[in-house]
Amino acid sequence: MYLKLAMGNVRRSVRDYSVYFATLALAACLLYSFIASGDYLLALDLTAEQRSVYGRIGSVLEAFSIFVVIVFIFLVAYANRFIVRRRKREFGLYALVGMGRGSIAAVLALEGGLVGAAALVVGIALGVVLSPAFGAVAAFVFDAPWTPHVAFLPGAAAWTTGSFAAIAGLGAV
Repeated sequence: MYLKLAMGNVRRSVRDYSVYFATLALAACLLYSFIASGDYLLALDLTAEQRSVYGRIGSVLEAFSIFVVIVFIFLVAYANRFIVRRRKREFGLYALVGMGRGSIAAVLALEGGLVGAAALVVGIALGVVLSPAFGAVAAFVFDAPWTPHVAFLPGAAAWTTGSFAAIAGLGAV
């Protein structure tokens, strides 16, 4: 019952959730692209000196991706507050018909989960498509030959999914 209600609410509030969706999809795309860029760098024909520079850059990219996660936690928290404020009357109506606070929270969590899951899939797909652009930039920086190739990297997708779950969970709290 809650799932059906949540799906209907997402359809009705598509304008409100579009900002939330775009924020989450961008987060997933950037996270995937940062992590995948390491594998694209490894695929380049780099000299030993360039590989040592890459090793240092890899740790900087990981640290920067953690910074991106923290920024997106705050953006998701803001988006959640925006949605709750915007739909305050609707939640008041739910309370009037007898839904408890826990039930209302469950519906809101399901709505966020539905939008979040769709945003994760779209974000990773965009990341897969855009990651070669990061490889092109890296090839330019290292003055290495580059050929475009699109690849789905399961490790990057798993890291993105875990980070995404942390973003959604901490943002909701």
